[in-house]
Amino acid sequence: MLAPALGRQGAGLAAGASGVAAVVGRLAVGWRASGTSNWRAIASYSLIAQALGCGVLLVADGGSPALLVVGLVLFGLGVGNAISVPPVIANLDFSKEDAARAVALIVAISQGAPTPLLPPCLASSASFGRTRSFSSRRL
Repeated sequence: MLAPALGRQGAGLAAGASGVAAVVGRLAVGWRASGTSNWRAIASYSLIAQALGCGVLLVADGGSPALLVVGLVLFGLGVGNAISVPPVIANLDFSKEDAARAVALIVAISQGAPTPLLPPCLASSASFGRTRSFSSRRL
């Protein structure tokens, strides 16, 4: 998708720009956010950036080099927080004992979602939700 519009070297640089954008997005959140921040909103904004990036890439359809780069950078800005923000939310919402299980489930679901393992992951997540104690700070 990138190489025909940007050339091989340009495609490599654009993919690298996505990685740089991921680091920039992660640093920006780390610099601005605190324990009292609305981490769900931060996660939502990160997902919106990823979705917008995907949308721009679809609109570009391999034809517009500028749109391809914008799409990659938007995607990168959001994806930098995809790994770090969910565990923060879990640590804020669950007791210390339950947070480790919640983070493990987050990782299992996020890695298993595109595979046939999705039903067992969802069942595991649902059972965790039903069986967790009411020691969470939010309840």
